[in-house]
Amino acid sequence: MQVLDVIINQHQTEPGNYYFSNSVFPIIVEANAKNLSCLADVLSLPVAKQRSIKAFLNLIQATEIEVPKELAPAMVNTNTPEQWQHIQDKVGES
Repeated sequence: MQVLDVIINQHQTEPGNYYFSNSVFPIIVEANAKNLSCLADVLSLPVAKQRSIKAFLNLIQATEIEVPKELAPAMVNTNTPEQWQHIQDKVGES
């Protein structure tokens, strides 16, 4: 099983909006009028820092789910070139 399987299975079992604890991606957000309205509300906030994915997830009351322990290593942050290089080195792709 992979990380995406966990969140997809959760949505198939109980449709809704989902994200993993300690990470906003991967994410499942249902495309419906309520969520689109909430997205518009978040994007119209006056302060740039308020316009965030986390603010949107809170507004739509998305459900946070835990990453199974055996899949936790797959949830690695790769926002910088150094972090990406570290992952490449780990899997032998450099």
